[in-house]
Amino acid sequence: MGDKKQVKLKVRGASETEVKNVLRQEFKESIDYRNFSKNPESSSLKVEVRGTMDVGKLYERLKKMASSVKIESVIPDDVKEEIERYKKDLERMKRQKEDLELKLREKREEKKVLQADKTAAEEEQKRLKRDKENLNLKVDTKRKENRRLEEENKKLQRKIKDLEQKHKGGTSIEYHGVEVHQKMNHMHQEVHMHEVVRKLKISDNDHGNANGRGHGQLLQQLGHGRN
Repeated sequence: MGDKKQVKLKVRGASETEVKNVLRQEFKESIDYRNFSKNPESSSLKVEVRGTMDVGKLYERLKKMASSVKIESVIPDDVKEEIERYKKDLERMKRQKEDLELKLREKREEKKVLQADKTAAEEEQKRLKRDKENLNLKVDTKRKENRRLEEENKKLQRKIKDLEQKHKGGTSIEYHGVEVHQKMNHMHQEVHMHEVVRKLKISDNDHGNANGRGHGQLLQQLGHGRN
């Protein structure tokens, strides 16, 4: 069995009657005689056979009586409509494909930009991390320096307090020493004065008032010496 399809026949060298007889015998249910025509300028005969048919069998039957047989495929209307739908769908899918390719290119460009931004952000993050580490190192160094300065300051404060204590103690001892010395001298002067006065009184009682003026002068001298 050959392929079965809707075909258009073009037969040369055979009569219309012979061709119709073959078609009636083999394919009477598929023949559309409205499209059965004969070219008046030649001996060719053209007929459209609708529906499906055995193309190989038809060709062998017609070849026996005709000098030339040409069989052309005929596309049915419903197939034509379906093909048109397919074409439209194909065009639509083609446009969709172009749109998708355009979007894909845009996405790729965006991805490149995002990747560049990501790389820049990562580099910035690394730089900030290094800056942070350096800053922490500086802070630690400053803290150690501050602790060292605090210890030195404490030592210096203790030295200052020790020196102040020594200075205060030495001044007090020196002051008290001078004060005691002055008081002792004053006491010796007082004792000496009282002793002289007592002796003078005894002398006055023994000798009378003859030497009163001399005694007064002596007392005046003693008073000046005390002052």
